[in-house]
Amino acid sequence: QRRHAWRHLSAVERVWAISDLHMEHEANFDFVSGLAGFERDALVVAGDVCTSLALLRSALKLLAERFRHVFYVVGNHELWHDAQSDGADSFEKLLACYEAATAAGAHAAPALLGSSSGGVAIVPLQSWYHFGFLG
Repeated sequence: QRRHAWRHLSAVERVWAISDLHMEHEANFDFVSGLAGFERDALVVAGDVCTSLALLRSALKLLAERFRHVFYVVGNHELWHDAQSDGADSFEKLLACYEAATAAGAHAAPALLGSSSGGVAIVPLQSWYHFGFLG
């Protein structure tokens, strides 16, 4: 039986999750800039960090400097598309978001934190919900 080839990362003490950082707002950027004491923890960022690719790069780099591991899932706000600065379409911007995450030191792919027998799996899953899905 073939086992999944998990990417193994160092163990953490805690795993935090956050979404809707909306870093365009100065108060939110200041809050993230002031975070400290999380160097042994992991953070799952579940989208809606900002609409700008440049700000996304800065925000994820800032978080990666404050946490041992940062996992990132693209939110719908990141895919708001400005043809002047974001490329051809939303799909191109989606790929650019993943490239920005990787360049900033964040993870967008599944990984196992700690040992295979006692670790925790983090699986960033790209999906969205809408009330219309209920029928």
